[in-house]
Order: sequence, then structure tokens, then C-alpha cells
Amino acid sequence: MGNRMRPLFSGVIPIIEDNHIHTTFSDGHDKPEDMIRAALAVGIRGICFTDHAREESDYVPIYLEEIRRLKKKYEDRNIKIGNGLEVKFIDKEGNIDFNLLWARELDSLIVSFHSFPMEVYQSQGQHEFKKTWFETLRGFIKKQLIIIKQENPKLKVILGHPFSMWLKLGLFPEHRDINKLITLANQASMGIEINVNPEHCLNHEYMQLIADQCFIISWGTDSHSYLELVNNSSRLIKAKQLCIRRF
Repeated sequence: MGNRMRPLFSGVIPIIEDNHIHTTFSDGHDKPEDMIRAALAVGIRGICFTDHAREESDYVPIYLEEIRRLKKKYEDRNIKIGNGLEVKFIDKEGNIDFNLLWARELDSLIVSFHSFPMEVYQSQGQHEFKKTWFETLRGFIKKQLIIIKQENPKLKVILGHPFSMWLKLGLFPEHRDINKLITLANQASMGIEINVNPEHCLNHEYMQLIADQCFIISWGTDSHSYLELVNNSSRLIKAKQLCIRRF
């Protein structure tokens, strides 16, 4: 796991990476190269593109080829470029809307709760919603995650913006919910994202808990434009300064 330590001074600016970025290939507003230039302008030293995809998305091969081209173009510019996708859970068994053939081409795969199990809350209330949320994650870990890792053992699989759906519904996770999530992720060697986008951001206490106890952490702004990336970069730096850092 490595040693953990806090920044020596509050003014220390950590090396930052943004591992959650969207472009015009899905629902973003700017091209991948525009996002790279913005990242370089604000001192970001690593980015991973994670455009939304579904199993039938036909843009993915072209998208992956473009990221490979940009990796080569910017290989001497002091920025690490990764290719990833963001996909969603579709049922309580933990199935995701994903084409397994893409797994070998990716550096990172973000799996997120976007629509399911919203309907469970609407029809059965918050207790069943929370129960289904965790059941879905367990189902994914027991089956889909194993299959994906068999296809690409080096692929980083990350739970994107955890508890974002809870917050949208006015539900606030408790310490035990955060601890339960961290335990599940650590046992499965699955990462948890610390998402600093205002729409998805957990409070500093919970970000600190994840940074301190989770074995695999991914930092992201969930930006959909280069202006959003620039604006959120300060939030990313601040969050990393406040949280325990891992070396």
C-alpha cells in the first residue's frame, strides 16, 4: 500500500491528475486535444479520457484511435494521457452497459450509478434503494469485475462519483456507508473515485476517509468542457491538499 503522509505545508501544490474527462465523442463540448491543452495550461500532469459509452456505441474504435494518436503527439510534453470509458449499471445483478471487447484497449473503466436504481427509490423508498445500491455493487464485483479483469488484468476499474445518486435524492451517506463501500472496494481491488465536481462532490471528511483507507484512488473533475476543466482544477488541487496523500 505504501506510506501515507500529509503535505508539509498548506501551500504545497500536489502533482495532480484528472482521470474523469468527457469530450465531443460523447456528451462533452470540446475535442480531446482541447482538453489536453487546457490541462497543460493549469499544470495538470495526467489526464484520462472517460467518455460515456454503451454496449452498442459505434464511436469507440475511432475514439480509442484518436487517444492513441494524441498520446504519441504529446509524449514529450510532461503529461500522461490515458484512454478510458464511463459506463453505467443497468440492474441489481450488477450488469453494466459495456462491450467486453473494449476491455483490452483501455487503461481505465469507470462504472457509475446514473439511472438505476433511481426507480427503486421512487417505488419502494430509501431503505430498499440503499439496499439495492449495495446489492448491485456486490453483484458487479462477484461476476462482471472478474470477467473484465480476466480480459485485461491491468485495467483500472473505478466506481465513479460514489453516492452521487444518493445526494441527488436528498440522502446523505453515513460513516458506516462509506466504510462499507471502502471494504467492498478493497476486497475486490477496485478503485473509488474522489470526484470534485460540485454536482458529485462528497464532503471533505468523507473524501479524507476514502483517501486514507481505500487502496486504489482515482481523482477526477468529471469535466465536459475545457473551461470546466480549468475551473475545476483548483478544486482538485485543494481537495488533494486537504486529504492524506499517498506515496
